[in-house]
Amino acid sequence: MVERIHPDPDRWRYHIACHIAGSAPHAGFRGVPRCRSGWVICFIARKSVVEMTAAAQAIVLYGSVARGDDDSWSDLDVLVLGPSPELPGAVLASLRDDLPLRVSHYTWKEFASMRATGSLFLRHLAQEASPLHFDGEGEEMYEMALRCLPPYQHVERDIRSFRLGVKDVLRGLAGSSPPLFEMSVLGGIARHASVLACYLKGAPFFGRQSIPHGCRLLGVSDLSEQLVSAHRYRLYANGQCPWPRTADRTEADAAASACARLIDVMESYVNAHTN
Repeated sequence: MVERIHPDPDRWRYHIACHIAGSAPHAGFRGVPRCRSGWVICFIARKSVVEMTAAAQAIVLYGSVARGDDDSWSDLDVLVLGPSPELPGAVLASLRDDLPLRVSHYTWKEFASMRATGSLFLRHLAQEASPLHFDGEGEEMYEMALRCLPPYQHVERDIRSFRLGVKDVLRGLAGSSPPLFEMSVLGGIARHASVLACYLKGAPFFGRQSIPHGCRLLGVSDLSEQLVSAHRYRLYANGQCPWPRTADRTEADAAASACARLIDVMESYVNAHTN
């Protein structure tokens, strides 16, 4: 079931907890920060989340709804942590394609491995996530994993991946791949590269505005508009924004060049600060 809930300041936490639990809130559920947008779309599959609480030691809300910059196209991003490597079958059966609910599921062992590499996703959680439910040792384990994260260890690997992604796009454009598809790929590269750039410059930022932030921090603000435009195709492909407009080969080539330049500047910055 999809519900639209108006974020009344005095009733927001109560309504969200009731919606998830299907009853009056109880001690296991945490409050959700009131979002700043006028009408907040809370995409929660009630049955799914109730089933999750039976198998999860931690359920955490993150992304645009947790940040408070969600809109009517936003997904509800939920992290589920527990000892089981698989979600219960009842949860999987209740997750329908027509519900914009995105569930990320990890075991504590996987979560610990992410911590060991200084995962940017864990930094994302530490900066803006809002816990919804803890059970057993879940709260202690979750908070311990996010405490004093080590430096991110996959910077060079990520930069190589971004560069390979741009090369793949150029090969696709040289063949018969639709520019619309390749623009969505470039948009994803631009977003992830910008998040990494923000981290490298000591100003972590994970929202949709990460592209202009990253470009500004690297001194390439002239790329921002073009990369933000490419990212709209990624959002459209994910069902998170309306149709941008048809992209042609020339526009896709220009976006690929902008991505390549962003990656070059970021790599130069990394080399200058690691040698």
